Formats: sequence, structure tokens, C-alpha cells
Amino acid sequence: MAKTPLASLKTFAHNLSKNLGWLWAKRVTWTTFRVKTGRDIAKLRHVFRSKRTLSDEWVRQAREQVEEGRRHFNAHHYEKAEQSFREALASDPHDAWANAYLGHTLYHLARVEEAMLYWRRAMDADPGSRAAAIAQAKLDLVKSKQRRAADDFFDYVARR
Repeated sequence: MAKTPLASLKTFAHNLSKNLGWLWAKRVTWTTFRVKTGRDIAKLRHVFRSKRTLSDEWVRQAREQVEEGRRHFNAHHYEKAEQSFREALASDPHDAWANAYLGHTLYHLARVEEAMLYWRRAMDADPGSRAAAIAQAKLDLVKSKQRRAADDFFDYVARR
């Protein structure tokens, strides 16, 4: 699989930072710096000049990552699912399904507070969608369980 546009941009920023550090430390000459940076810029231009628009590419890659994450989630491989959903969100942070599924995955990994955050993000990303409705239902369920647990605890303490 080819690098995502975001990954290419991150690589460019990393290389630029490294090359500037070498130039500052006088490990390379100005000419060498310009040549290396020029090559990196050319690679980045190639990524941005692809036939698909950048946002279309990100959305496509996010969908692929969500599908991969769903396969891992359904196989109960929650760590791998988390990684796939996070990669999907790196490509498209407003993907309601990626946010909702990441919330479900984190819930199964017993990271409830973090799961609630991603369910809220799913609802914000696409309020009228099925993903948002499912996220809202899960959020309501967890809040209900938390209230019941608190009530049970206070009842237990009151009886002592």
C-alpha cells in the first residue's frame, strides 16, 4: 500500500527538520541542503499532483482502514482494531464510523472514559447518521451503568 498523503507530509517535515539540523551543525553545505530538500519537495509535489484530490484519497484510505478495523474488531483482536481505527482517523478525523468503532474498541479494552470521548466525536462528526445514533446509545448505556454503580455503592455505604 502506498504512503498516505498525511504520512508523506510527516516524512517531509521530519526530513526538513533533520536537514536543517545538519546545516546548522555544519555537517552539510548549503548546496547539499538545497539538493536534499529539493528532492523531498519534488516527492511531495508528486503526491499532491495525483489524479485524485487529496481529500478523496484520505477518505478512501480512511474507509479501507475502517473496514480493516471492523474485521479485527469482529475477530476480537481489539489492539489491532484500535490501530486501524486510529489510522483511519489520521486520514479523516471526521469519519463518524471510525470514531464510533474506536469508541466500541476502547470500551472492550476497558478504557471507558476514552471510549466516551470518541462516541461524542462520532456524534459531532455526523449528527444525523446511524453511526451517531449508535454512539449516542452506547454513551447513554455507559452513563446509565455508571449511575447505577454509584447508586449501588452509596446504598451499600448507607447500610453499613
